[in-house]
Amino acid sequence: QIVHWVMRDATRTMTIGAGSTLLGMQQDGQNVVWTGVVDITAGGTITPRAGDFVGFYLTGYDAAGNQFPVVSNSEASPIPELASDDTDFERQWVRLGAVGPELRVRNIALSDDHIAPGATVDIRADIYNAGGNTTSQFKVAFYAGSSETAFETVRVNGLDAGELYSINIKWQSTEVDRIRVVVDAENEVPEANDDDNSAEHAVTIAYGQYFGWFDSVREQPLAWLFVILSILTLAVVFTVASKTSIDYGEGAFDEDEADWEDEEDEFDDEDDELDDD
Repeated sequence: QIVHWVMRDATRTMTIGAGSTLLGMQQDGQNVVWTGVVDITAGGTITPRAGDFVGFYLTGYDAAGNQFPVVSNSEASPIPELASDDTDFERQWVRLGAVGPELRVRNIALSDDHIAPGATVDIRADIYNAGGNTTSQFKVAFYAGSSETAFETVRVNGLDAGELYSINIKWQSTEVDRIRVVVDAENEVPEANDDDNSAEHAVTIAYGQYFGWFDSVREQPLAWLFVILSILTLAVVFTVASKTSIDYGEGAFDEDEADWEDEEDEFDDEDDELDDD
């Protein structure tokens, strides 16, 4: 008698690995017990991860010489668990899970991913615990590009099961193509799967250094057009007002008063001539 095992991914559509083990038979009263040990790592070539599924089925003959049936006993339809042992409503497949914490980076968001070197960018990283509770502290590290030195680290004081925690930082941007976030960067928390502890977000260097304000023009052309038109309008109004304003300064009316005095003298002379006549 041989027990076979097959491991599939979380969607149960892709086979990750398979193997088999010869069973030992032992008589226990009227029952026959077959026992064996299976290595679902296939000699270390497979790394089981939380969320993967494992199924088991048998081939060979029973004690009476009858071949084992293939109904609910095949690679496509593994042997179901006992109903008393079923806790996930999936009797034919055993889901691998961790009773301890399972930390992962759920999402990374940047205030702007089209940047110029030297610009200040807000970064939000959402950290999620898909496993059990942990009160252990751990670090969340932020890396720029392929650098192995974090430009920012934040210490988190544990996460409850199913808890989502957001971390917000500011980054003085440099010429890189991505931002990488690693949760539990120093492996302070034991986990069944460390492969999902990091995530990346692409960054595009769209402008030269100190020219990031061009991006604002690209994203909000109407706002910038309104600002430019407003400035031109104010300039025209100021120019017209300055040319048409009345000068109340000292001496502004001296020329006009002199003209009036000359006209009065002319009138007086004319009056004198009339009087003489």
